[in-house]
Amino acid sequence: MKETVAWESQGKNEAGVPFFSVMENDGYYFGRRGGTDSVAFILFDREHQAAAVINERKPPLDGRFGEDAFLQTAFGGSIDKSHSIEQIVIEEVKEEAGFTVTSKDVHHLGRVLVSTQMDQFCELFIVFVDIGNDGDKEPQNEMEAMATVDWMDYGEIFDLEDWKATTILTKASRKGLI
Repeated sequence: MKETVAWESQGKNEAGVPFFSVMENDGYYFGRRGGTDSVAFILFDREHQAAAVINERKPPLDGRFGEDAFLQTAFGGSIDKSHSIEQIVIEEVKEEAGFTVTSKDVHHLGRVLVSTQMDQFCELFIVFVDIGNDGDKEPQNEMEAMATVDWMDYGEIFDLEDWKATTILTKASRKGLI
């Protein structure tokens, strides 16, 4: 059976694609996020053996956990620009965390499927920074403006409810980067 649209958001991206659709294929339902893949990264300070994640409001969880549900997760962004994924990560680091980094600080760790119920892949990165060298964030929306950067010991990341952050640290460790 051919896939069909079961539901789609009214909002659309610049290409006219709905931000989110629910697709159906022979009784199997899955999400499509505007046909856009994403990047996820954590910050890591080698000297202090500390990792940083974003503590950001996650509106889909508001109804489940109460108003303004915040969650500590890997930083992220959409691959929706015409430049390299590495450049997207560099821009997202500045926007969400306030650090100015270069390509030598950004290490690609591979690509993962976001979920078997999504048609989206995520490129994973670890970004090396010095804790004391942060600057002003450049948030692009209200969610990013409310968010904080949370530093923690390496092992504390594994206690988070975020598979991307733990996967990033595991892959970086296996590659000998940390």
